[in-house]
Amino acid sequence: MSLSAAVRDIRELGLAIVSRLLVTPLTWVVPRDPKRYVVLGRVDGRFMDNGKYFAAWVAKNAPEVEITFVTMASAVARELGELSGSRLEVARYPFPKAMWRMLRAGTLVYDAAATAGQGKIGFYTGARRVQLWHGTPLKEIELAQHRRRDALRPRPVVWLLAIHRAIVGRFVHHHLVICTSEFLARGVFSQSFKSDAIVGLGYPRNDVILGGDDYDPVLVDSGVDLAARDAIVQHRARGGKALLYAPTFRDNGSHPTDDGSLDIARLSDFARRHDLLVVLKLHPFLAARTSALSAPNVLQVSPVSDIYPLLSLFDLLLTDYSSIYFDYLLLDRPIVFYPYDMDAYRAGRELLFDYDAMTPGPRALDFDALLAALAATLNGPDTHAEARKRVRDLVHDHRDGRSMARLWEQLNPR
Repeated sequence: MSLSAAVRDIRELGLAIVSRLLVTPLTWVVPRDPKRYVVLGRVDGRFMDNGKYFAAWVAKNAPEVEITFVTMASAVARELGELSGSRLEVARYPFPKAMWRMLRAGTLVYDAAATAGQGKIGFYTGARRVQLWHGTPLKEIELAQHRRRDALRPRPVVWLLAIHRAIVGRFVHHHLVICTSEFLARGVFSQSFKSDAIVGLGYPRNDVILGGDDYDPVLVDSGVDLAARDAIVQHRARGGKALLYAPTFRDNGSHPTDDGSLDIARLSDFARRHDLLVVLKLHPFLAARTSALSAPNVLQVSPVSDIYPLLSLFDLLLTDYSSIYFDYLLLDRPIVFYPYDMDAYRAGRELLFDYDAMTPGPRALDFDALLAALAATLNGPDTHAEARKRVRDLVHDHRDGRSMARLWEQLNPR
């Protein structure tokens, strides 16, 4: 463990202890309002993924409740606060308004790990806690991942980590966890989360892929690269096709261009010859890696932008191990897989499924093979439709654009 990581963990522990000592007792005496909802942004406070769409749906469809988005990022608070016509309240943590809203909320909603960090754990006591998560996993997540890692550590270290995690609320008990199918609920999420219920209702963020319009449009557009959207629409209007390349995050922070697995110049030439617009969307953790990745017919969108309102504009998807392909299956369009570093990736992340069985599309292991697979996919027959349907039916119980409506009914039964 690096010195900076150790300092961060000690700080987290200190904040959690203070929160439990000072805030938790307040939750015993301050009444929670069942008609108050708080959506917690990621640790860095971005307005994205299922938390964003939960807030955007409630802001439009549930006037009987008060909803607040809590962020630690001043830029996010300012941007959302300046939106006109939205009913969503925004509060910045750790300022008093945000803390009061969290203390009074009947329900806390979040979609990522460690949202109880930065001293928020004390506010969790007495609230209904809803974990939306942020993707259908191909690789281990949460408890399953940590159990495997702990099995390789000395017993005293495991004990110390368990104490630290318990105090900071690293693995809180949820009242509800949602995913996209009962197959995933039983086989993956039950091993990864502690929860009273895990239900395959579908993800709110996927409703927008299927044309669901029950969301505040102002909030949906927030965080979207609108210039990229216009460029994609214009390219397709001229008769061209659009491809999204969305590689996942590697634990070492690397990117396909680092070792030549992605040749931007050759990709640009290929795209030009096939009248293809290639849109590159890096993982948000690689937000600093944005230079020298654009070329003619290759467009890079901001890594921290919301790609989901744009997914239906793409004719095909290129990815590796990213969960985005599970979402894209809802569109029943071709997917090409590029697991060029499979052995190295699996050394750090255990895959939950047999990769070949769960990736319904051509797989390329080097750049030449990738270009060949893309050319065949663009110009040849669709030979993977049945495989896509098989995987889609496993991971999506619902394909109707009403995931958030089902979740709301689950939270507020009549």
